[in-house]
Amino acid sequence: MLRGVNTTVATKHERDLVRVMVVGTAISFGFMFALLQTLRVDASGWSFTVSGGTAVAFLAGAGLTTGAWMVALRGRGPGRRNPLRLLSPIVLAVGLVGFLYPLRFMPVEKLPDIAIGLSLATVALSIVGALIWQISRFLEREASEQNSPPSSGPDSVRR
Repeated sequence: MLRGVNTTVATKHERDLVRVMVVGTAISFGFMFALLQTLRVDASGWSFTVSGGTAVAFLAGAGLTTGAWMVALRGRGPGRRNPLRLLSPIVLAVGLVGFLYPLRFMPVEKLPDIAIGLSLATVALSIVGALIWQISRFLEREASEQNSPPSSGPDSVRR
């Protein structure tokens, strides 16, 4: 699947991780495109109408995502700018548009309540993200301290 791509990863585990990332985001964006294509509003509310366009939308979403990953992974290497820095905001923007797109079908009276709920969810997820980031920094620091040789001298005393 990743033939011809300069992934510049050192181990088999890292190559497997890249494969999981590419396939996982491709499937996710494929389903998101397909679901957005099937979404309809009728007299009873929302409905989903599956058609041939649904399969096309799935393949388009998965293909665009896989293509973006291939471009990003091919561009990595020494002396090159990291294209993942460009890909990350694009993926975030497409994900947000896909998440917020169904709001156009909501009645205007319900939008303030939805905005409050989305704001609370954003705050809660931001707190969880900050906690995960702090834990990963702590674990990386611990691992680097365990791997570094002990030094002798006045600066080696822990405070």
